[in-house]
Amino acid sequence: MKENPKKVIIVGNDEINMKRLKKSLGKYKFIEKISDIDIDDEPDNLNRFCNCDIILFEILNPISKSIKIIKKTMKKFPDINIVAIMNKNWELNILQITKSGVKVVILEQSKNTEIKSAIKAALCNKQYFCEDIMNFLIFNSCNKFTKTEKLVLNLISKGYSNQEIAEELSVTTSDVYTHKHNLHDKTGTKTDVELVNFSIKYYML
Repeated sequence: MKENPKKVIIVGNDEINMKRLKKSLGKYKFIEKISDIDIDDEPDNLNRFCNCDIILFEILNPISKSIKIIKKTMKKFPDINIVAIMNKNWELNILQITKSGVKVVILEQSKNTEIKSAIKAALCNKQYFCEDIMNFLIFNSCNKFTKTEKLVLNLISKGYSNQEIAEELSVTTSDVYTHKHNLHDKTGTKTDVELVNFSIKYYML
């Protein structure tokens, strides 16, 4: 079945980045029309978005202004897919953006392949973060390890069995299973090998 062409609007005030985005999006056959709107030009005029499928929204400071417009747009046009584009100081603001309800977030410097993946994810109403943001969110989550979870992780990396970990920490094997479950849940891993490899990659071991 042939995919219906999509209409895209880029909202921002960085002419260079908007031009780059238009050039990148112009390569995709599933995109029919690309328009751009200056965010400072009638920011409350949401009717400009009514005929589009996707909005690439540049997040500017103050971030509260961007979030306010995004929330209003999502409320008025729930079927429009929004991709947030973050620039400098994004590490300080990413959690605010995710809490606003935006599911797809990339960076101003994201690769063309990530931009395409973001568009595809938005059209399918799926969550997507570019690699740098995903790594940051994972690392931020891993900083929430408890003291015991860190000890368990260290022992796992040394090849200790569940029983040996329990004896070393003076806890039950049931406690060890609980801590390991929490570690897997926080890192998105399924096996101990994946957990250790993940921890090495993100400098936690």
